[in-house]
Amino acid sequence: MRLGSKAPALVDLRAGRRKAGRRVLDEATHTGSRDIVEQMAEIITGHGFQVAVMKVVVLPPTAGRRGRRGRSRRAFMR
Repeated sequence: MRLGSKAPALVDLRAGRRKAGRRVLDEATHTGSRDIVEQMAEIITGHGFQVAVMKVVVLPPTAGRRGRRGRSRRAFMR
């Protein structure tokens, strides 16, 4: 796999933090054009680090969605 210019910097930063005894959390924001999370996970795993990937699913707002007990969500915000 070909590494981009930012990948070696990410691995070096991660290695330095781990050597200092710190935990490391990397965050990647999906912009909609391409998802790089899996590629980052492969690169980091390939250098001997443990990786856990968490993905967020955002539901589009709908007019009829209700909160608990059938009341609208606005009732809970007041």
